[in-house]
Amino acid sequence: MEAIIKDQTEAAECCTTIEPQANKSIIGVQILRYYMAFMVVSTHVGGSLVLKGAGIFYIFQPFHVPVFMLLSFLLCGRCFLAPTKALITKRTLRIIIPFVFWGIASYLLCLILWPISFPTLLNQLITGYPLNNALWYLATMLWICILFWILRSFTSKRVFLIIISALSVACIISQYTGLNYSLFNNLPYNIKFTIGRTFEMIPYATIGILLSTIAPFLYRLNKKQHVIIFLSSGAFMAIIIAIRTLCVSYRPKGFDYAGAYLIIIAVLLVISAYTNPINFVQNRKFRNFVKWITSFTLGIFCMHIVIGRFIEWAFIALHLVTYNSLMAVTTYISCYIISFLIWLIPNKYTRQTIA
Repeated sequence: MEAIIKDQTEAAECCTTIEPQANKSIIGVQILRYYMAFMVVSTHVGGSLVLKGAGIFYIFQPFHVPVFMLLSFLLCGRCFLAPTKALITKRTLRIIIPFVFWGIASYLLCLILWPISFPTLLNQLITGYPLNNALWYLATMLWICILFWILRSFTSKRVFLIIISALSVACIISQYTGLNYSLFNNLPYNIKFTIGRTFEMIPYATIGILLSTIAPFLYRLNKKQHVIIFLSSGAFMAIIIAIRTLCVSYRPKGFDYAGAYLIIIAVLLVISAYTNPINFVQNRKFRNFVKWITSFTLGIFCMHIVIGRFIEWAFIALHLVTYNSLMAVTTYISCYIISFLIWLIPNKYTRQTIA
């Protein structure tokens, strides 16, 4: 187990703005990724709850993709603030390899259940739809990376940050004016969601890069300062969620991730993860356990929809109710096991499909 954890940690450090030694210690971030990965699975295959009162566990479910997008660009901020050919190549491969692998794998697995035309595979490999809808995330991330690299190629770091910040403000304004939705809503389903969500994700990507400039500072604060920021973040989240739930019913029309509400809570969740007092726990067994249970987030994210279809088939065959938290847990565990088996293949490109 320790060998797997060590290899995964080294893989995760290829594009980080935090010192390697510090990055290994952010247990709060690892736990947040684990929680949000399960929220993604629950969103797609766990529609209803099995256990009474478990709803409180799902309070942050709407923020899973925003948090992942923020963390992706935060942890790879150096790829944009100080890009090199090697960093850009690594980052591109880290996106393309799982995107293509799981696109083709989804096509082959779905062929077992029903006949699918070859153009459907091409559609999947371009937009992330329709066989494995979770892959839209990687497609969108790739387009944003390319856009940001183009902007960075002819600007200084300071000008680049100003430009992407202005672009993000423009994207948010377009959401509240309805421009973003009206521009793309009449396009084919897969195209409108890919383009529409790309514009919705730009603010999250930008904030992630901006946070990457202060993340090392947050990590170097002492425990008392971490506790203050952690509790403050929690208090702000509670207040904002209460106001949103009790007083504000309006939400801009878009492609699921529009609006300042999602942005603010996602930022507070990431900050709370960086300042969580649990990061100061030095017990080696505990830290290794956390790294172990939070392994293979990428693999789980990429395969859960397709594997969920087979889990659904098994549940129906066993006369069990589908699309509930039990199905979500079963899917998550199954995806973890498959990811672990893939990790045992001693090839770095194969391993990049799941971690």
